[in-house]
Amino acid sequence: MAEKQFEIDPAKFYKMLDVVWDAYQNKRGIFHDGVERFLPQYNLPDDLEAAVKDKNQEGMKYTANWLFFRAFCDRRIDSAELMRDARRTWENPERRWLFLPEEVVKKTEKELSNALKKYLRVALYNPKRGEKSPGYNHLENSKRLVRDYDSDSRKIVDGKSCLEARKELMLFGNIGPGISNMIITEFLDRQLAILTDPENCLFKIDVHRSRITLNCRAVTISNGSIHAGALIKPLEQAYLKYCHDKNFSVEEMIKLDQAVWTIGSEVCNRNDHGSCLLFCPLTEDFCISKCRLDETDGRFFPKDDMRRNMGQLGFDLHC
Repeated sequence: MAEKQFEIDPAKFYKMLDVVWDAYQNKRGIFHDGVERFLPQYNLPDDLEAAVKDKNQEGMKYTANWLFFRAFCDRRIDSAELMRDARRTWENPERRWLFLPEEVVKKTEKELSNALKKYLRVALYNPKRGEKSPGYNHLENSKRLVRDYDSDSRKIVDGKSCLEARKELMLFGNIGPGISNMIITEFLDRQLAILTDPENCLFKIDVHRSRITLNCRAVTISNGSIHAGALIKPLEQAYLKYCHDKNFSVEEMIKLDQAVWTIGSEVCNRNDHGSCLLFCPLTEDFCISKCRLDETDGRFFPKDDMRRNMGQLGFDLHC
């Protein structure tokens, strides 16, 4: 029998999320001003934000396409920088075409790759064998949107189950299960689409949501390291089960998802233990170490005894 690669400790996992949710609800630490300031669906260009608030259907279509194409670019890139670049690109009338599928299909692959690199800093870093260029994916995705969805990305999701919507999203280039989950939750969060079973929406299991479970030893591995991909499906189901067991509403599920991501992206990523102490609710009782991800092979390397006692200065976290 093959040895198990890892194990999820349900008690630690649930307690960890209890603490995160309590801190979010009571606006402690990184949550003192909510999480919306970190999220693209709440940092829309002004005209798109107005369209969402006014329920203007044409504007909501443009909003969904802005989020869809921004999400397609969200790979091996700083999400906060991408959010700002995407907003600036939309707000420039001469560059807005990059988010309009009916205009994108008029361009060549090379023109699109150059525009994505210049305006959104999207490039192929360490491309894998056979990996398509950003321009190719953007062109083919836009062709599919024009042909099958009347240039409206809401129609990929609207009226479908979460599973059906995810399957359709994953037919698009550079959109895997994680980005699909993110698009679904962003659309649900801003009421851009309705699903038949929104209570089954899944968290996007990225580096942040995986690493927190390893840092807190809610997930323990057997052989020193584990490929990040091995954690995706089990953690999707573990987060979903927690939300169902706690009888969370869809809105609460989405907010917990955002809260976990915010800790990982806005605190863990700083590699600064002072920030951990100041902003993270998990530091004192849960977080044991800073788990390292080797981006060349996609493996996590948790380590024990990462904290060194510094007396009155507290602990120094070796990152």
